Amino acid sequence: MQYVSISSFSIYQKTYMKRFFIFFCIVVITTFIAMYCLNNTWIFQKQYDTSYWEDRYNTSQWIIPLSTRIIGDEGLYLHAGYQLAQGGNPTLINAETPPLGKYLVGLVITATDRPFLFGLITYALVIFLYYLLAKQILKDSVLSIAATTLVAVDPLIASQISIVAMDIPYLFFLLLFFILLHTYDSTKKPLWILTSGLAAGCFMAVKFPAFSIILMLIGVFVIIKRFRLSHMFIFSISMASVYIATYFRYFWSGHTLIEFLKVQKWMLHFYQISDLHPNIGSIISSVLLNRTQNLVTRQWESGNIWSVLWPILFGTFIFCLIKRKKVLFFSEKITPISLFLICGLLFYSFVPFWNRYLVILIPFFYLFFIKTIQQKPTQKIFYLIFSIAFLCNTISCIPLLFSTPESDFRQFTYDWEKGFFSDMHERIAKNDVTDKRENFGQLAKSLQSDLTIESISIHTPGDTHWKRFVPNQKLPITITYWTRELGTYTVLTTIRTEKENGRWVFHWDWNYFGEGVTPQSTFITHVDHTDRGRIISSNGVILAKDRPGYALTLTPNSVDSDGKEMLFKTIDLLHNPSKNDGLSYFDIQNRFILYSTPDKPVFLSTIMKDPNDKETARLLTTLQNYSGLTLIPTTYRWKRQLNDDSIGQIVCNNFQLYNLYFYSPTCDGNSGWELQHNETLKGKNGGTLTVNSPDGKKHLLIEQQKKNGEDVIVDIFL
Repeated sequence: MQYVSISSFSIYQKTYMKRFFIFFCIVVITTFIAMYCLNNTWIFQKQYDTSYWEDRYNTSQWIIPLSTRIIGDEGLYLHAGYQLAQGGNPTLINAETPPLGKYLVGLVITATDRPFLFGLITYALVIFLYYLLAKQILKDSVLSIAATTLVAVDPLIASQISIVAMDIPYLFFLLLFFILLHTYDSTKKPLWILTSGLAAGCFMAVKFPAFSIILMLIGVFVIIKRFRLSHMFIFSISMASVYIATYFRYFWSGHTLIEFLKVQKWMLHFYQISDLHPNIGSIISSVLLNRTQNLVTRQWESGNIWSVLWPILFGTFIFCLIKRKKVLFFSEKITPISLFLICGLLFYSFVPFWNRYLVILIPFFYLFFIKTIQQKPTQKIFYLIFSIAFLCNTISCIPLLFSTPESDFRQFTYDWEKGFFSDMHERIAKNDVTDKRENFGQLAKSLQSDLTIESISIHTPGDTHWKRFVPNQKLPITITYWTRELGTYTVLTTIRTEKENGRWVFHWDWNYFGEGVTPQSTFITHVDHTDRGRIISSNGVILAKDRPGYALTLTPNSVDSDGKEMLFKTIDLLHNPSKNDGLSYFDIQNRFILYSTPDKPVFLSTIMKDPNDKETARLLTTLQNYSGLTLIPTTYRWKRQLNDDSIGQIVCNNFQLYNLYFYSPTCDGNSGWELQHNETLKGKNGGTLTVNSPDGKKHLLIEQQKKNGEDVIVDIFL
């Protein structure tokens, strides 16, 4: 009979435990990715819509400076990536960012037609590279897989799976750089410093290169430490060569190196003139307290993505730097990473900081954390601490895995209020709308035009609580529509939402526009126009009154495309001869491009000038020569020129876009006597807005009596 010693059995137990732990971690990572994909099926099935993203870009703030149809970084990278994949010039679209990351996005679009696979693919590669780096640093499979598992379920890293952003490829090339640099540090072979330089060059070519200076300094530090100065040349040349090579399309078009340098200078200037001011120290408060100063509002806010483990990770890193005999922690192998974290924290502390910038920092904190807890006296304590850390990150990922309808509803109603109906389309239940995105958008815009709706406001109860695990929910909403001349009407209704392929979608009803409204309905608007009261001085001099004038409308499909720019400039000149006030060229673009349908006239503005004035009459005559433009008789508010602005202005506060350039006696004063006596001066148009539904029924949306404004006498003697 053979006997197994106690010590041999103990070794066997430890070996078995290690193998089980490694297997467990692999299963956990695989299961987590599978759950994420299953709960976000819709986004990985989503095909790239060329015409939609082209339209989004062409109507965004990048083309129309005052556009309210903002396109975020994700949409910008999608459009730019596709254009670059089709042979586009990298300096013409999103030129303020180097092109490599966008080329990778374009590659995924071209290969799969599923652009959001980019995040999933890059995430998987990052997890693989992170394990390799952890194995190099920690020298133990258990420790390496433990660190990798915690990174895989970190909420910030996991959030990159379903988005198209440059932070995750940034992290990919950073990990590759450290792996290759560590290999070079161990072998001293020039091949590895060459490849390290290539990886650093790729890192530099993903986002604005300023941060890449840190990698260059780290590479130089490792080279100098080994007294291989000739390798510094190899590293620098390879790094610069890759960065320049990513602009090959630019050079292929005939541009020179000097022109390339001018592009880089412009890129730097772009960030220098940015209105964003540094939120100094926000990176530290973000990690420790989940509090960041918003770069736009300057208010302190809590982020949606954060883990209670982050303050512990940061504390562990600081502890290691201060308390360990070797200042940069447990071995020279991690010195480059320690330097990177220190420099990265300092760099982001003094520049405009967004939470997503932590993507390239957070993973490295886990190396220090795992090595620290590995120093505990027993394996049981290590596994216990790991389990608690894993649980913290998993709980933090619940909003990613199982979202509520809140953010989708917020975006849905934002698009609805702004009139961006084609953007709403993808969040509408498939069975409710059979029209394609573009057709749905045109139908909704057409209804908005027929109903003369200028603005939309949607309100929900103050105690709204969306549920995370309830698949079908509903919410009462109040929709207020402001019409151009007949005031408001309100729709009280309920909106329903449900999960569809892992995404919250909303049920649509054309009656949200009003009872009886369908795309086949007809509309009759009758307006009995009123006048705003006059402002009169105490000695009987008229200071402000309504006068006959004109309004401009423009029908898109009747406009000569070649003459459109000159038409807009003529309208701009009519409103704004001194370029100090009035309607601007960009205002017209917003109104015409964002809120138009091809065959319906777009109301542009009221001409706030006497049509009998010689210069005004000349410009109006010029405008009449343009096809598609119509002058409609209306009234405008005339006011006498005083030494100050005591009279004030009229503003249609609830109107979309440029409310200063439309006049109606029903609008409100916002300064001076116009504001002080607004309730007396203000008139009210009479009339009706009727819907004739396809079933022959008539639905009255608005019916109101006319009320003329009254004159006021102010205490001034002229």
